[in-house]
Formats: sequence, C-alpha cells, structure tokens
Amino acid sequence: MKINEIILPAEYNEEAVNENISALQTELEQKYNLKSLFLADMGKRNAIELHSIIVNKEEQGAGTGSKVMQEIIAYADANGKIVVLDPGLLDKQHGTTSQSRLRKFYKRFGFIDNKGRNKNYEFRNLMIRYPQSNESVNEATEMKISDLTI
Repeated sequence: MKINEIILPAEYNEEAVNENISALQTELEQKYNLKSLFLADMGKRNAIELHSIIVNKEEQGAGTGSKVMQEIIAYADANGKIVVLDPGLLDKQHGTTSQSRLRKFYKRFGFIDNKGRNKNYEFRNLMIRYPQSNESVNEATEMKISDLTI
C-alpha cells in the first residue's frame, strides 16, 4: 500500500456525500440568510473545504458567522470529517477585516495552522480541523482528572 492511499468503507458513495454537503450549504444559507456560503467535499480525503462564509452587512457582528461555523463543525464531527480552509485576506466588501482576526476566529472552533509539526501534506490549506468526538473529549477530561489525583 502506498503512503498516500486511503482506504474507504465499502459503503462510501461519493455522489451521496456531495449531495449531503450541498444540502448542508443550502440549508445554512437559507437558515441564516447568508449572502454566500461555499463548502466543497474533498472526496476520498474525507474532508470538507470551507471556501467562504459571507454574512450580509446588516447582520455582521451579531454572531451569525459563529452559528454557521458551529453547525459546520457539528456536521463534520458527526460524520468524522476533517475541515480545511484558507482564511481570507482584507476585503471590506465582504466584511473581512484581516487574516489574523480570521485565524483567531477559526482557532476558537478548534482549527490549527497546517504547518510545522502539525503539517498534513495531504492538504495545501493553511488551517485544518480534525473531527472531535465525545469520546476524545471524555478521554482528555479523564486524563486531566487522573493527573490531579495523588
């Protein structure tokens, strides 16, 4: 087996996955009255690429972007998907103030910089977030508790 070869479950259906991502995108655009949302399924890499979330100007600063991110992350976690993205550059027309502010925003949702020791060469994107489950959260909590006991 090659290093970059990915083994997929027999029931993997690329068309169904694409439809699910497209349905999620449409649902979130309508639910939050977004100017634009663009998600892409990265096929057999078991990942979703977030290209953009553009909140209408009159709704910026009201937590809409955070709610959309929470739903994307919940979907990714429930489906065991990695989420990758490239924080946008300054664009006042779309409400982007700076890339560093966007990086801070995405880090609140568990994204890390895809570089250095954290570099996943399967993705060219600048930031990456691995799926998290309740089990991994529980294990981390148990480890912290056991570290505190004497």
